[in-house]
Amino acid sequence: MNVIEFLLEMKELHIFVNLENGKLKVQGNSEALNDEIKQRLASFKQDIFDVFEELNIRSNRQLAPSTFSQVRLWFLDQLEGGSVHYNMPSTSFLKGYIDLNAIDKAHNAIIERHESLRTTFVCKDDEPYQVINEFKPVNPPVIDLSELNKEEKELKIKEISHQETRRPFDLEKDYMMRWQVIKVADNEHVLLRTMHHIASDGWSGGVLAKEFSALYKAFESGQESPLPPLVIQYSDYAHWQRQWLKGEVLENQLKHWTQKLKGIPSVHKLPLDNPRPENYTHNGAHHASHISDDTYHKFNQLCLQNNATLFMGLHAAFSLLLSRYSNEDDIVIGTPIANREQPDVAPLIGFFLNTLVLRSNIAKVDNFKELLEQSKSVALDAYANQQVPFEQLVKELDVESSLSYQPVFQIMLILQNNENNKSDISKKTKWIPLNSEFNYAKFELTLSVTQMTNKMFLVWNYNTDLFEHSSIQRLAANFNRLIESIVESPESSLLELPLLSEAEYQFSMQSEHELTDTKQPLYVHELFEQNVARHPDKLAVSFKNQHVTYSQLNRKANHIAHELRRLGVKPRTVVAVKMSSSFELVASVLAIIKLGAAYLPIDPKSPANRLQFISDKSKLAFLVFDGEKMSGLNSHVTMINISELASESISVDNLNADDFLPPKEQVVYTMFTSGSTGTPKGVQISHSNLLAYYESIKDVYNITEDERFLQFSSFSFDIFVEEMFVSLLSGGALILKDEADLQSTTKFWQQLNKYDISTISIPTAYWHELCYALDSSTAIAPCLRQVIIGGEAMSAKMLQKWRLFISNKTRIINTYGPTETTVIASAFDATNFNSDKKVPIGKPLRSAKCYVLNAELQPCPISVEGELYISGESVSLGYLNDSRQTKLSFIDNPFSSGQGSKLYKTGDKVRWLEDGNIEFVGRLDSQLKIRGHRVELDEIEFHIAQCTDVEMAIVLSHRDDKGNIRLRAFIHLDKEMIESHTDLIENVKSQLSQSLPEYMLPSNYSIVDEFPLTITGKVDRKALIETELPKEDSTYKAAESETEKALVTIWGDLLGIESNEISVNDNFFELGGHSLLVVRLVGEVRKQLGQEITIKSVFENSEVHALSLLIDSIKKQSEILSGLASGSSDDIEEIEW
Repeated sequence: MNVIEFLLEMKELHIFVNLENGKLKVQGNSEALNDEIKQRLASFKQDIFDVFEELNIRSNRQLAPSTFSQVRLWFLDQLEGGSVHYNMPSTSFLKGYIDLNAIDKAHNAIIERHESLRTTFVCKDDEPYQVINEFKPVNPPVIDLSELNKEEKELKIKEISHQETRRPFDLEKDYMMRWQVIKVADNEHVLLRTMHHIASDGWSGGVLAKEFSALYKAFESGQESPLPPLVIQYSDYAHWQRQWLKGEVLENQLKHWTQKLKGIPSVHKLPLDNPRPENYTHNGAHHASHISDDTYHKFNQLCLQNNATLFMGLHAAFSLLLSRYSNEDDIVIGTPIANREQPDVAPLIGFFLNTLVLRSNIAKVDNFKELLEQSKSVALDAYANQQVPFEQLVKELDVESSLSYQPVFQIMLILQNNENNKSDISKKTKWIPLNSEFNYAKFELTLSVTQMTNKMFLVWNYNTDLFEHSSIQRLAANFNRLIESIVESPESSLLELPLLSEAEYQFSMQSEHELTDTKQPLYVHELFEQNVARHPDKLAVSFKNQHVTYSQLNRKANHIAHELRRLGVKPRTVVAVKMSSSFELVASVLAIIKLGAAYLPIDPKSPANRLQFISDKSKLAFLVFDGEKMSGLNSHVTMINISELASESISVDNLNADDFLPPKEQVVYTMFTSGSTGTPKGVQISHSNLLAYYESIKDVYNITEDERFLQFSSFSFDIFVEEMFVSLLSGGALILKDEADLQSTTKFWQQLNKYDISTISIPTAYWHELCYALDSSTAIAPCLRQVIIGGEAMSAKMLQKWRLFISNKTRIINTYGPTETTVIASAFDATNFNSDKKVPIGKPLRSAKCYVLNAELQPCPISVEGELYISGESVSLGYLNDSRQTKLSFIDNPFSSGQGSKLYKTGDKVRWLEDGNIEFVGRLDSQLKIRGHRVELDEIEFHIAQCTDVEMAIVLSHRDDKGNIRLRAFIHLDKEMIESHTDLIENVKSQLSQSLPEYMLPSNYSIVDEFPLTITGKVDRKALIETELPKEDSTYKAAESETEKALVTIWGDLLGIESNEISVNDNFFELGGHSLLVVRLVGEVRKQLGQEITIKSVFENSEVHALSLLIDSIKKQSEILSGLASGSSDDIEEIEW
């Protein structure tokens, strides 16, 4: 027990120790002042003298414990090194006669009257205590700006106000209220007043306003204070709280809260505009909005009809808004409560405010009335257990500690009744309250609602490092629309309630483009044949040393077509093609199309079982192949070796399309693609689909007749469709790949130069490999006009590297598109994209209309994640011989009046960006639940990729021997770091721990030289996860250095753990540490190791080893400085100038 604790114990026994004339005098009844107490007083005598002198006090009446709320603010002040985030500024414009003496006298009277305003704080044994200082009047000088011109006055007032609101309070020395008068003119003044939250709250502001008005009026008139004496002081409340809130009372209320808040998400999932900083900032701004009078009245009536208060209704609506924005059902919001149940504390200025945590489970209700009932129950439960200080709750919940966000909740809701600040302080003066320009945010998002007669005003306070103003404007507009929807339809499904404003709805419902052109051919081969007629001798296809003109290609295709017809191929037949890259492959595809049949591409390397599945599913009758004779297919399949066809046909003329279906029904190709069902699906693309895609994409790519397009992709991959048809339908040249020239990135660049390639379309994964290998020696192909990539998320870091070495004369286009929407559906020109944010997948093509929808097919607001649905002329006919899956994936379009319009359900999670581009978030089926928390693998990959020296990352999940989900990260390093990555994984872990919650941190990390690729050029994730797990370091490593040994002993004592069980790699917070224990840890380090560390440094160095290195570093610096300071004059060389 320290001396302050002893003096407080005496005070609680009504034993008062006073210092009078240099001597200690003790007052107390004889029963309390027994022999034991007298002996203890004697033993503490000198300590009492010392502490009275240190604190400049004369009685233990001037000491009090800090309330739990004050401890929290004191801790935050220590953590942030004296912050201004809990300043409470106010500004008033005073017009008319002002009694400056009365202003000062009224403020001083309030400080003298309320001990809380002249209370400072002292820390003893890592615990803050209140010190109630004797009153000393304050008379700040008036700042006179009356001689300045109008513009200078305005600038100076803004400057002074800015400085005042951002001047921190010294909690050890300062009064907790200060004021400043600025003279603008003889009858115009500005009053700035700032209080610290540790001695005030919202209720206190009302008390202050009333008392100041009464006192000013009295002093201006030469009268005495009209205010009655206070019955108790804030320090009495502090004693009461510490005495009452313990034992069974505390245990029962804590039990309620721990049960209610078990397993809450550690941080909200609202979409952020900027990455979360490693250290939480308080930079903030405000946005004001209001609910229309009619809507407010109806909403209020809805609450009353359901026996709920307006606050309960607002909480339900706000929770629903957050749920719709975050796609989360578990919503946690904080809300303040006055906490002044006892009448005696009502007239006090002080920090009584407590914070209640309200948790909503949106999944458990169907409509707003049910949600309102849930909010009512949640609120009433919270009110019944409101005495538990939020600080105690944080400690009891043992929530994850992070410097990047606040514990338990980050979003607050406040409802207050507006008591208009009437200008009645003085008849001679008009007092006009002004908004203080104090741009800070205590929480990431706070909605403050002010209720007036028939009106409701809203202020959205937000953290500007996380949110852009435009996003908050939309959020506010969406809230207004949601309230309107609730009033209109309180029993509708929650996900069906419209959320978008009219402008945003129109944005999300961009009109579909009509692509039909009567002058254009209706079938794909007709457009090709027009190019043949237009320039028959122009190069069409080149393969190695074989060069074929349009006329030659057409004759060859017609020859094959006539032969296939002779062998029984008819219109609407599916013909599989299993051939390697060659002139004959291109001709065979064209031949099948000319016949009115559909080609079905099969990769030559396909395993026999896949080939058999495709054959059975498509009811295959014909297969065209090259090379060796095939076996293993059913006998009903006619196999046609292209090399064995007759060398001459009865005709090489174009065929007549006599038995063709309409273009929208006539299938041009069927492509089998893997899907979430686990079995391949045959996507049917019509002539209209392909032509609509071509008409859209030729403008995006700026395709000309001079295009030289490299065929890079496998024939069975739909990018081959782009390579072949964009080339041949535009009159350009298709350059077929030679596998030997693609064995390395160096050879790849050489091939581009050799064949004068202008456009390439390559998988994102291969482009990443190209970027990785780029250096100053890379022979860039000057002929290359544009690079088109797609298939996976584009790395922003790789794009930055690309821009270092590749001129912006070479366009880089990021594309997105499922096979079901004909190659691609959106494109983004990333040539000049310069950001560390995700690279967008662009805007929809003219042939595709994109919708971002929730589970009830309601459009999502801008920036809110939803599933991507696509409609338009490029959306396929469905799956071959699979009506069930077609019905599931191609649904009726509720936004179109056109008959038969379909929406393709992509299964991809995206969000609209403000500029009309779309950002890919990830696959819906890649979402995991770990320990009850929703985890997005793409989000983890993004954050790892932002780490120093990391080029790319893939994160996969697997189950350990106990069946628990574990995350495993595969890291591709910066090229220059390959040989020196010993500590890289530890660095990555450290950086990740600052930006991601603990449950999102991978348990295993592997460095890979390159990612394995599938046959289509995508990262082979199955092959990655099957690689052997790296051997993990021993989970226990004993302390070695003296500092490490001291720290594990300190940790053991604080955490109640045997010191020999603590590894130097253990994390203080993972072992059970919390913010209040950090204060004690800092004190023990000071006491036992003689070194001063900050609270913040413990959060940043939370492992034994890391903290030990920091302490040793501080110690070394201190020794160097000490040596410099204590050096004798003999050590100093004197130089005379």
